[in-house]
Amino acid sequence: MERPEWHAQLLSADLEVKMNRALAAFALLSAGVLSACQTTQVGGDGGSSSKYSRVVARDLQGGFMPNETLEFWPAVVPGEPVSAARVGIDPVSGGQYTYFSRGKSELLLPSGETWILGCRKDTIRGTTLCNMNFEPMDQGLIMNVTTSGAVRSICVGGHDFPGRRALVRIDQHPAISSDSNGCFHGGSAQRVASQLNGAQVLQTEAVKWPYDSGIQRQFALSGSYPAAKRLFRYALNADSTLFASPGE
Repeated sequence: MERPEWHAQLLSADLEVKMNRALAAFALLSAGVLSACQTTQVGGDGGSSSKYSRVVARDLQGGFMPNETLEFWPAVVPGEPVSAARVGIDPVSGGQYTYFSRGKSELLLPSGETWILGCRKDTIRGTTLCNMNFEPMDQGLIMNVTTSGAVRSICVGGHDFPGRRALVRIDQHPAISSDSNGCFHGGSAQRVASQLNGAQVLQTEAVKWPYDSGIQRQFALSGSYPAAKRLFRYALNADSTLFASPGE
């Protein structure tokens, strides 16, 4: 069974995130510096978003939000530059956001749901693919966007039964039916995106192979979509000086 192109893009992006985190953990353990790492829970003082990163400065101004923390992450491959990230709290959703010196970002909500945001270059086709994904591997949303955040298409993660349609319901709006690949395009994609603005609850129904029956999930959006859009645009163009260690 041939899977749509968005499914391959999603798997690639999800595996990249998991591999980066796993390799970062290995690099720290092998270097024997795990004891120098710090861990702070979401909703705390805007501290470290991972036990694998090293906090180098707190309460920094001039970033996406006030009072950000600067973190350094170990190089994934020996010889590569250390990755830097700014971390803070979104006051609307209460989620902890992280944006990296390489343009990617994420917003982790108090409920555990996550926005994963960023672009990657397709060197074969000479194009740039940008996504704003909300819990994409477990019936969330895969949103293909432009570099300005304008929605091109939206798909329901995990929907892969040929010929079946997925459903999305946002807050108390009527459910919206996808095409036979579980995706929304054109006016239907714009309708979904419009309803996401300020929305609190997302419900999806996907049909997964080989079980020909709909599986429903519910997610807490917590009004986070506007902040995710702003974070996506900001991270792509963040000034490199934001990621310099104090004193450099």
